[in-house]
Amino acid sequence: MMSDLTKLLYRILVFPVPTIACINGHAFGGGMMFCMSFDYRVMYERKGWMCVPAVALGVFLPDFLIGLLMKKVGHTTSRDVLLQGKR
Repeated sequence: MMSDLTKLLYRILVFPVPTIACINGHAFGGGMMFCMSFDYRVMYERKGWMCVPAVALGVFLPDFLIGLLMKKVGHTTSRDVLLQGKR
């Protein structure tokens, strides 16, 4: 499953036109990574949460996903999300 997710995210990342994700609820784990792969994201901040519960579940993420998150939200936020499971 991780291989298929990585292929999908890569395809969105290299899509030749700007992409926009309209997020209308919670986005956890792969859903958050899916949202992060778009160029722009629109989300009503009181409607849902985003997080990567990998640390709580004991799941190891590939370097590609960690790099994607760091590129999109920065080092400090990605550290909080990945190592502490913050929303």
